[in-house]
Amino acid sequence: MSNILLDNLSFGYGKNTLLKEISAQLQAGAVHYLTGPNGAGKSTLLKLLCGALVPDSGSIHINGKLLKEYSHLERARTIGTLWQNIDLNLDFTVRELVEILASARFPRLGKLAADDRAVIDNALEMFKLSDMQKQIVNTLSGGEKARTMLAGIFALSPDIMLLDEPAAALDPVWCNQTACYLTEYAKKHLVLVITHDFELIGRAAGNLWLLGNNGEFFHGQAGDLLNCHLLSRIYGINVQVEELSEQNKRISFYQANQR
Repeated sequence: MSNILLDNLSFGYGKNTLLKEISAQLQAGAVHYLTGPNGAGKSTLLKLLCGALVPDSGSIHINGKLLKEYSHLERARTIGTLWQNIDLNLDFTVRELVEILASARFPRLGKLAADDRAVIDNALEMFKLSDMQKQIVNTLSGGEKARTMLAGIFALSPDIMLLDEPAAALDPVWCNQTACYLTEYAKKHLVLVITHDFELIGRAAGNLWLLGNNGEFFHGQAGDLLNCHLLSRIYGINVQVEELSEQNKRISFYQANQR
């Protein structure tokens, strides 16, 4: 089963230590979330998990193997990462970009077998891109670009899927549809999503990783961490948590004079 294990992981930029001796683990079964204030180190942690950065100390195991022992190709096939704010002013067509994003799973890009082409076709159809697959990416709207990136990572079908605010540019219909796709995918693969959407986090069945601005790190079942005392401490603002059902909490942030 797909899994991530962090053992005393630390990382910083110069004298600014963002992550201090983090130990935690995740495995497939449900979508997991990573959240915290701006600048707390969420994107940095994602870069460490995919191998784009090397920890100052500690270790990362992916599927029981040290991440640093993976070859570039093994890592590209095992870990799929979708970044926020990628410049997609590209002259590739939608289909070409999806093929490039999924290229680690194919023997040779540009000479895809029938089965490989079917994988691309299915990903395009999932995100309703089939009719625009010949369009140039830089002519697309922000939401269409986001769907193209998502189609690429689903076509790759990695063991570990790391997503940095994947729904930020999506309309409500596609936010909901993408959440459904991720929930289904997470049954057999590990999915970790950076988000500030506490409506989504409030319904989470998986784990929550919560980063604070002073190197604080909290982890556990989302429902256990979503309490007003911890969230107020992390965000420095008043928080109200309402339990709507066993697995659905409404989280509201407000200034003292707003109530």
